[in-house]
Amino acid sequence: MSQQQIDAKYVKERLIKYLNERGPSLPVNLAKHVGLNSLFTSAFLSELSEEGHLKISDMKVGGSPLYYPKNKVAMLENFTNHLDAKDREACLLLKEKGVLDDQQQTPIVRVALRGLKDFAIPIKKDEKLYWRYFLVNEDAALEKLFPKAKLIEPVPEIKIEPKKEEAGEIKLQIKQEKEINKINDELEEKRKELEKLKSEILNFPKNKKEAKKQEIQKKSVKRKESAKEKFLSEIKQTLDKKSIELVNVEQYDRKQVFARIKIRNVEYLLAAYDKKKVEAADIMRAYKKSLALDLPYYIISKGDTSRKTKEIIEAYKKLAAIESFEQNEEQ
Repeated sequence: MSQQQIDAKYVKERLIKYLNERGPSLPVNLAKHVGLNSLFTSAFLSELSEEGHLKISDMKVGGSPLYYPKNKVAMLENFTNHLDAKDREACLLLKEKGVLDDQQQTPIVRVALRGLKDFAIPIKKDEKLYWRYFLVNEDAALEKLFPKAKLIEPVPEIKIEPKKEEAGEIKLQIKQEKEINKINDELEEKRKELEKLKSEILNFPKNKKEAKKQEIQKKSVKRKESAKEKFLSEIKQTLDKKSIELVNVEQYDRKQVFARIKIRNVEYLLAAYDKKKVEAADIMRAYKKSLALDLPYYIISKGDTSRKTKEIIEAYKKLAAIESFEQNEEQ
């Protein structure tokens, strides 16, 4: 289908129908279904998302998000195996419990819950933070956290009028009981305040260390994410300078990027490495990925290729064949 022949309404209807039948899908699969390239398909998907027909996952599968209709949100569970180990454990814990109190979780689980935007939905109640599993509605989650007491029908009160001579004594007794109850209530409040103060004093060093540990973990996660996005940004700038079209980012981290690119209308697999020397292992890794995608590959790095690797490449160029020979056994 050429660009001039694209019927936007027809393509959108096909995309929505496919997603309603198959559930959450990657842009590359949707592009194959409608017979368009990834750029055109991504543009239509973005329009459908802005129009409210589709939602986009925060989770990435091979570097790309998932697109899905609102009525297929439950099928995101089929992709939890793409989460890393810590996030997957936190997700399974939340699914099992239905709802979690943030303050009662370990620092690792608390960090993971904040990153599981597709599966962990925050609830704030009385200045406290809770998390509900995305398939548990908010009313059910609140019922788990704060069960309502069953109402008991009151027993009808039978009033017995006291004799006149007993009325004075009864009134005095009631007054005394009220005063005693008031004193007991005040003592109970003081006792609770003392217990709370004692607990805060005993746990102060522990809470301080815990807060510091959590802050260090948060900074570490931010640094890793920053380095990861920085390297991807550098690669995009490099491609722009070389007038190379970036078609789709397949996979990336802070040390390497694999993406589809176009050079003079020919599609390649780009392998970019954040290192000064490209080794034979890096070339082999790019070669294997190019085989899987059936594309020629193109490598860039921050430095040059190592001398040993260059020699191996030159040796392969001049190699005509590799054969074995049979040894004759002496009679």
